[in-house]
Amino acid sequence: MSRTVLPAGQPGIASGGFPAAPPTTVPRVSLIILFLVGSFLPAFAQENKAFFAGALAETAFFSAESLSYGGGFILGCDGGAALGIRAACFGDPQGVVALEVCLFFRVYLPGLQDSRGFFLQFNAGPSLYGRGGFPSLPAQAGMFSAGGQAGWRFVFNKGFYLEPALRVGYPYIAGAGLSAGYLF
Repeated sequence: MSRTVLPAGQPGIASGGFPAAPPTTVPRVSLIILFLVGSFLPAFAQENKAFFAGALAETAFFSAESLSYGGGFILGCDGGAALGIRAACFGDPQGVVALEVCLFFRVYLPGLQDSRGFFLQFNAGPSLYGRGGFPSLPAQAGMFSAGGQAGWRFVFNKGFYLEPALRVGYPYIAGAGLSAGYLF
């Protein structure tokens, strides 16, 4: 599969062939996400009195040439439905690094108790890209990321959980991963 690389040095083109992002776009989106999480997550936690935190490992098609591999964290409040934030950093063999920070809303299959079993999840937030290293702000390139995810939460003794999941969306096309964490 061939890829067209834009020449560096032209107006609007940053080094590495990525279109230059407007300097104010990424910070504004980040501030909006922080405001939403700061406003709604504590209120949601008080109503449902359930909180979870975990680490995740995933692979996804962030690059047209190869799979990207990465990891991150997930924080949320749930009780039949969940609201939270997930962040992950991905890299591929060609040196493209993607940083994804998303808010998520999750619904568990009706009739299941204690936030376990099959779930459907919607993710949305910014994705930042860099070549040859971690994306800096303002990023060389950034875009809105959105998609759906389906998975299964296995809960073990004392609140430990595992969640294998598959996801599809934009700009990553498809991905698969596993998260592990603790229910408080």
